[in-house]
Parts: sequence; structure tokens; C-alpha cells
Amino acid sequence: MAIKNEFGWTFTDKKDGSLLMKNPVMNSRMYFPLCNNNLKSYVTPELKGDILLDYNKYLTVPKSTEDLHHCKDGRNVWLSIKDRGIWCCTGSSAEHQLKSIKGIDDEETEINAGIGWIKLSRVSAGYKIKSDITVFIPSNDDTVELVKIGITNMGADEIEVDTFYAVPVYGRSTLNLRDHRDVSTLCNRLIPNPHGVIVQPFMIHDEKKCYQNNTKYAVMGFTGRGEPAAGGWGRMYDYIGENGSLEAPEAVYKNKAPMDFNEMELTGEEAVGAVKFSAAAIKPGETREFIIVQGITDEYSDIEEWALKKYNTAEKFDNTLNETREYWQNYVDLVKFEFADQELNKFLKWVNFQPFLRKVFGSSYLPDYGYGTGKRYWRELWQDLLAIIIADPYSTKQDIMNNYNGVKLDGSNATLVGDRPGEFAHRSNLGRTWSDHGVWPYFTTRLYMDLTGDLDIFFEQVSYYKDNITRRGKGTDSSWTPEYGLKQKTENGELYYGSVLEHLLIQNLTSFYNVGIHNITLLEAGDWDDTMDMARENGETVQFTAFYAANLEGICECLEILHAKGGESVELFEEMLVLLDRLDGKNAVDYSDFRQKQKRLQQYYDILDKGFSGRKVKVDIKRLIEDLRAKSVFGAELVRTQEYITVDKDFSFYNGYYTDTFRRLGGKNGQGTVNISLTPQAYLMVLGLTGQDRAREIHKSVNKYLRNEFGGYILRSDHREPDLIDVMGRGFGLAFKTRENGGQYNHMVVKYMNGLYANNLVREGYEVFSTLTGLCMNSEQSRIFPGVPASIDSKSARGSYNYLTGSASWLIFSIITEIMGIKPNLGDLSISPKLVKEQFGEDKKIRVDFVYLRKNMRLTVINEKGLDWGEYRLGKMKFNSRPVEESFCDQTGLNVRFSKEYIEQHLQTDNEIEIELV
Repeated sequence: MAIKNEFGWTFTDKKDGSLLMKNPVMNSRMYFPLCNNNLKSYVTPELKGDILLDYNKYLTVPKSTEDLHHCKDGRNVWLSIKDRGIWCCTGSSAEHQLKSIKGIDDEETEINAGIGWIKLSRVSAGYKIKSDITVFIPSNDDTVELVKIGITNMGADEIEVDTFYAVPVYGRSTLNLRDHRDVSTLCNRLIPNPHGVIVQPFMIHDEKKCYQNNTKYAVMGFTGRGEPAAGGWGRMYDYIGENGSLEAPEAVYKNKAPMDFNEMELTGEEAVGAVKFSAAAIKPGETREFIIVQGITDEYSDIEEWALKKYNTAEKFDNTLNETREYWQNYVDLVKFEFADQELNKFLKWVNFQPFLRKVFGSSYLPDYGYGTGKRYWRELWQDLLAIIIADPYSTKQDIMNNYNGVKLDGSNATLVGDRPGEFAHRSNLGRTWSDHGVWPYFTTRLYMDLTGDLDIFFEQVSYYKDNITRRGKGTDSSWTPEYGLKQKTENGELYYGSVLEHLLIQNLTSFYNVGIHNITLLEAGDWDDTMDMARENGETVQFTAFYAANLEGICECLEILHAKGGESVELFEEMLVLLDRLDGKNAVDYSDFRQKQKRLQQYYDILDKGFSGRKVKVDIKRLIEDLRAKSVFGAELVRTQEYITVDKDFSFYNGYYTDTFRRLGGKNGQGTVNISLTPQAYLMVLGLTGQDRAREIHKSVNKYLRNEFGGYILRSDHREPDLIDVMGRGFGLAFKTRENGGQYNHMVVKYMNGLYANNLVREGYEVFSTLTGLCMNSEQSRIFPGVPASIDSKSARGSYNYLTGSASWLIFSIITEIMGIKPNLGDLSISPKLVKEQFGEDKKIRVDFVYLRKNMRLTVINEKGLDWGEYRLGKMKFNSRPVEESFCDQTGLNVRFSKEYIEQHLQTDNEIEIELV
């Protein structure tokens, strides 16, 4: 059973997804993200958490999850109450912690939060004071975090209060935590100014290269009426004293007079952004407000603008907060769901927010993500676009085009995404290649094309990435130098640009030939499951063999439409022709012979090693389709026939991998138990390569071997073979029931749910959907703020690695395309709702708002008779109140298709499609 916790959050009555949470400090390891396009931060229930621009520019000391419970620093508000004592408004005083441990805590706390903002309220019964501390980052591009402190006298007598705010100012790179922390501290200096504490280190210390620093880290304070703070402290030890700490600072406990900001000096010591406000008399029932402005910038003029014009009063704070709240509501409502379950609708707003968080944070910076440098990686780059494309497809075209700059001629790609559009590098400067990377560009681009009908993107011209790594990480180009640059050139030194189609073909064709001895795609440094990383020579991945086959068929579908519109040929670079072995009918490869496939790939690489001509040749579209389809059919059939296995007589499923020692991983293991992974089952079902009967067999096996006690699904069974660490990957060294090794890894759970729906196992898919969302919304178990976390452990159902996960994009994608059945297809629109009766409320309607062909669309599904899946077909239908002909439906009566021409003919600014279930 899961550990119960009576202090979970609940949604408010508002429809904006805002929440309330009593006594949030009873949940450890919780954190709440804030950001705009530039600045990033997060806040814990004690107001701890980082504020940063990037890996090298932290205002606060960088932290991981385990730092949160033992660190003493954070955003802290203190009150020195005349003749009564000291009160910490965040609960981070040594005195309060001792009371809490002894069970004599007289304080009540509450969090009220919404998308993009959070407020911590705390009431002291002893002092009869309430504090409200609101934190957010403006939705504009200002690199500033704003804090409003409200102090309310809840007693019967007037009180006199000195208010303090403090946050340590780290002011440097994450690297300096363990690399010359003391030496980099010697670079610190304060900038005298009238507004607050501004730290600008003289130098950025890096043994590779030291250079002058221009970045400023500012902490400023104002009263609610705009008056500046009385002063403060910039030197840490002036503030905490020789015998104090951040949990008991001497300046607060002795109520010391502050220093004038204009007269502060700090050279070579640790810094703090501490401000003190003039003593305020607060009458019973009265509230005094204070504003904190803390940010990071290279321009002093930004600080002046923040301090003098934008954020220095409570009114300006409130106005900016309202603008920010409205901005985020508009953003998350681009795709808006109206199920009968209002709690679910609110929860899905947070899920809609997650892809933006991932775009800004990458896979770093939040406490669970204690790795990386804040960059995003190739797979995330493409998958995170799924939800954004659904919300606003036309805004993503340039992002898609920029991403193609990372493709290489050898079919691999740069793995690390830079800060600027189209900027790439290799992850940790290593030439590792992940076997799944080639599938995502087509998968994502196809969704864009489906929603827009823009097949012309196939012919957009894009450069290729180039460095010294060749042959998918197994070769080196000794002639390449940094002076050459990171863009592919021809042997004549000219930059080369190829079509998007060309990029797609080279990634999918090379992967088709890149196989092991079982004729399955080589695993290389891993696939979607990064923990399968130790079968780099001989390991093979079944699911991505199937995925590449499906991609090739999808490309054929697009080419057929282009041919039907009059296209006769496409241009491809000449060297690629050796991979199109069916074109001339003379040099065909026997696809069933893995050696021939390997040899053909090496032949292509040999040609590239001699120099890239950049010459383009015209290829007949019909012949190209024949070539690609032959490869697609072979790959899909190979997986269907070779990799579907049966154990214990009655349980069948797909094998997922071969180890570095050539052994099939799936099936009975040496301990007599069953090795099964959710990954191949999910992908084969999503790709439509199983059929309903086989999907039902798979689901039976998954329920037996992969279901945990909370009703969820783990990523893989307990393989119980320690040697797999050496021949398969690090995932087998993780404690079982955690993360990838027996934890509920939600990214794949969502894909599995998608696959069930895709095969019309709707009741089964709904069970997965409702279980997953139910676990996430039950904060008594999950102990996370709203969102889909990367994983839920199978020991206590606790969520971890929240927010920055592709699970969110896939969940929104799946609700739109499978549950609501909205399936765009190269400009046409098919709708096939897959709903169960429980999803309808009293009004018998379900609605979803989305964007299609640049216009607002609403789909309303009406179920007056309360019919369940399997009992209904599509009845009366309307498009903008115009009856839709029955001929638009297919023979099953479950799918209606609108042509792009029909939609454009009747399109308005706001549109509604109504479908009755009968």
C-alpha cells in the first residue's frame, strides 16, 4: 500500500487549475517551477530553490533534490517584532524547526498556486501574525523574479515590526561548486547603488580560460508604496555574524542597523542579498506589503528599469502578476479539454504547461535533474514539439527547419542542442549514436504536415551538421578542423543544402542497413531507453527496427500524394543512390542477409570518406516509392514473424532487445522468470503493426508480468541477472521498482495507452489513462504538484522527475488523436472518438478546443443515450451548424473524414464540429 499523507493539494473551485495545499512542508522533495523564455527558478514549500539564467549564471547556490532538506539557504523573510521576538515567515529558522520536531508547532501554512505563480501563507498563533509571500517570474522576457511579502496583524494590539529579506548570492557557474569554489569567491565585488545589493564578480574563473565578467546579480527591496528599503548587507558574514547562520542570522536576532547600499563594499567574499525595511507600525487587521526584485542581467540599465519603472510598487507587482496569469491561461488553453471530470480538466492544464517547461529548462536545473548542462537533446527536441504542434502548428515550422541542421550525412546527428536556433554539438563531445534518433524527425514533421497540409516542407533546403566524427561514431575525419565549421561543405568548399526529404531519407535508410546478426537495427549507445547503453557493439533494438519500417511507409504515402499532384521526380545527392538499391534493378541487396546490408552501408561510408561532391540527381518518384516500400515491408514483416514470442504456453509478447553477447533478452531467463519490456509492446501497437487480436494477446501478458500493485505498468520485469549490467546496460544496476528498472516509467505508459486506443481496445486504454492521471492527481500518494512525472516508483507510488518529461507531450497528443479521435492527415481531418460512457457528465457532452488551419476549432461529442464504446456509431453531424452528409463517414460508422477543401470552404474564425453518438 502507498504511504498515506493527509496534507495533499486540492484544486480550487476556479477553472484555471489553481490549487490549495495545507501544511505543505509535510511533503519533502516537492518543488514548483517558474520561468519565462529566459529566466528559470523553482520554489519549495519553504521558499528554497534556485534562480538562474543558465548553467553558468546562477543567482543562488545550485541544488539537487538531496540538497533541499539539509541546505540552510533560500528566499527568507524575517520579522523582528518589538518587545516580542523573532519570527521567520518561511519556517526556516532553527527555532521553528526545533518546535516542529518536538510537536509543539503553533504555525499553520498553506500554499495557493497556479500556473506560473505561487503564494505561501503562514500564520503564527503565538505572534498573531500572518505572512503571505507571492513569487513569480513575469511572462515577458525580463530576467527577474518578483516576490511580494504581505504582513498582516491578526491580533488586537498594534505591533511594530522590522522586516528583513535575504537570499545568498552565489553569482557564478555550477562548475564552481566543486571547482575552485573559494578562488571564484575571491572574484566577488559589490556595485554601489541606491536600490539594493548588486554583485558583479570581476572575473569568470575557469582553468581552461578566465575572462572578465559583465553579469550582475541583483536583489532589491521596496515597500508596497515604492519606497526603497532602509539598507541591507552584501557580505554574508556581516549578515549572519561569526556565530550565526542563515537559520539564525545575527543581523536579524540583534536587529542591527543596515548598511547604506551606496556605501557597501565587498571584495573577495561570499555574498548575500539581504535587505531591511524601516520599522513599521501595523494596526490590528492592517497589512503592510514589501516588494523584492531579484534578477540577473549584463546591463545595469535593466536594473534601473526594474527598480524605478516596472516593479517597485505593490500595484505594479499585482498588475504584472495578473498579466502573467492571463498569459499562461491563454497558453494552456490553446488546447482545452472539457470532460465531465472537472478535476481532470484542471489537471490537463498543467500537463499542457509541461512542454513549455521542458523547452525552457531542457533536462536540467530542477532538483531531480541533477545532471547535464541545461541543454536539450536530440530526442527531446523533436518529441517536445508534439504538443506544441497540436496547440499551434504554424508557429513551429521554423523550429522544425532549424532542427534539421543537426542531421549528418552518415545518418546520425548532433546530439546536443545549443542555445541558439539551429545550433548543435555532440553530447559531452563523445561520438555516441543512439539508435532511435533517426525516427523522430519524420514522426514529428508528419504531425506538422498532417495539421497544416504543408507537404512543400519536404522541399525546403537545409544544411547538414559536420564535425570530425563519421560512420555513426565509429570513424574519424582527420581532415576536419574547427576552422572548417560545423556545417557540411562539398569537396569544393561550398556549403551544401539539401531538402528536408533528403535529410529524412538519409536517417531512415542508413538505419535500415545498420543491423546486427539477427537483422535487427543495432542498438548502439541506447535507444529511447538510455539505460540500455552497454550493448554498443552487437546489441539490437526490435522496436526501432519496426519504427524505421513504419517511417519508410509514411514517407511513401507523402510521395504518393506529391506524385498525384503532378510531381515526377525529386532531387537527392548523388552519393545516396547506393542506398536506394532497387532503383536500377542491378545491385539489389538481399534484405534477409544481414551481411549484405552491413556491406552496403559500409560502401556508402567509403564513398563519403573519399569526399562529398554535393552533386544532385533527379530520382523518379514512382521508383523511389517502390524502393522504400520494399524496405518497409521487409522490416515490419521481420519483426512480426521473428520477434513475437510465447512463454508459459498462454502469454505472448514482443522481444525488445538482443544483448552485446547476441542473446535474445525477452522470454524466460536463467532464474525461471519472464523477461518482458513494455517498450516493444507499446511501440509496435502505436505503429499499427500488431492488429487488434495480437494487441489483445499482448495486453494479457502485460497485465500478468508488468502491472504493479497501484494499477500502473512498470517499464520492465525483474530480470534478476546482474551480468546484464555489462552486456545490456546500467538500467539493470538500478534498484528494482525504481525508474526504468521496475518503476512506472510514464513516457512508455502513455505510449502503451496510445497503442491500446490505436487498436480499438478502448476500455483497456481508458483504464490505463484513468489510472495514470488518478495516481498523479492523488498527491497523498504521488507527493508532487500537478503534472505527469517521468516516473512513479512501484514501492510507494511516489512521483519523481516531475515536469521535464516527454510524457506530457505524448499524453496531450494521445488525448487529441486517440481519445477524442482527431486525426489530421496531410490537411484532411478525420474524427473517430473513442470514448467510454463514464467520460460524459450530466449535459452528455465532451468538448475539446484546438487549432486547425490557423483557425480556432471546437469538437463537441454528444452522447444523449449514455452509450458506451462498442454500442455507438456516429449519428447526426454538423460543421458550423451545417449538416454533414452521411457519405463523409466510412463503412464502420465510427469515423468521419472532412477533406481540406471542404473545411476551407466553410471555415470561419471560430468553428465547431458537432457529432452525436447513436
